[in-house]
Order: sequence, then C-alpha cells, then structure tokens
Amino acid sequence: MSMSATPCQPPQPFRNNKFAVTIGREGASVFESMITAINIPDMAINDASVNHRNREGWVPGDRVNYGEMTVEFIVDSELVNYMWIYEWMLQNRNQQNFFAVDTTVTLYSAKNNPVATVKFISCFPKSLTDIQLNAQELDPQPVKVTTVFQFDRLEVTVNGKTLGD
Repeated sequence: MSMSATPCQPPQPFRNNKFAVTIGREGASVFESMITAINIPDMAINDASVNHRNREGWVPGDRVNYGEMTVEFIVDSELVNYMWIYEWMLQNRNQQNFFAVDTTVTLYSAKNNPVATVKFISCFPKSLTDIQLNAQELDPQPVKVTTVFQFDRLEVTVNGKTLGD
C-alpha cells in the first residue's frame, strides 16, 4: 500500500513593512499615523560566573536587559507630532509628574493578518533627534526624525501565547 505525501508549503518570509503602532496616550494618533520605521529591541540575559573544579564556567543569569525602542516618523506640516513628543519629554523632567504608557506594535503577514503583538510596558520618550533644514534642497523630501523610547519590559504574543518577563 502506497501513501501519498501531502506537499508541505515552505514558510513565507516575514516582511518588515507591515506593522501598526498604538500608543496609550491622548493625542497619539497624530504621531502614530506618521511612523515610518520602528525596531523591536534586542534582548540579552546577564550571565554569572561559577567555579567548578578550579575552572571558571558560566550559567545564565536572572535578569533580562533590553535595548531601546527607536521610532522614525515624518514630521507633519504643522509640527504637531514633533511637538507632541517634545512636550511629553519636557513634562517628564519633573519626576513627580512622570508619564509612561504602554505601547503596542502589531505585526502583519503579507496578507494583512495580525501575526504577533509586542507590548512595551511603561514606555516614555527619552530623546528626539534634530530637524534638518536645507534652503538649497532642489527636491525637498519629507522631514524625518527619530525618537528613542525607554521601557520597563515587553510582552510578545504570537498565536495567542504571550511571553514576557
């Protein structure tokens, strides 16, 4: 008796241009709609040195360290989104009124189906790059700037399963 094999479809590559960002702060839509790039930060666990039979060895540590979340966005013609981040940063200078929010990045498949979400817990902007002006520009392009967010931790959800520390 022969068995016919069902052809397996190879996995499709993930495309990095299908995402949406949701920031849990009033007025965020003016910023979210102009985002052109965002990163899912790197992560590393610390390690610990152990001695065994007069030799040094290493074991995984108990702390997770994350990189920074960097967001690139196009500055709108009225500078509303730029000033939204700028004002948030100024408000956070006073530690008594510190304001951090959860931010979610939703990743989509090539068919525009949600694949995963990455939730950044308690994030806030910590830097904002300069706006470059050039009076000699012959073919002006939209102005892009970058803001860097710090956050406490993140949770990744894929297929209904959430992982986070």
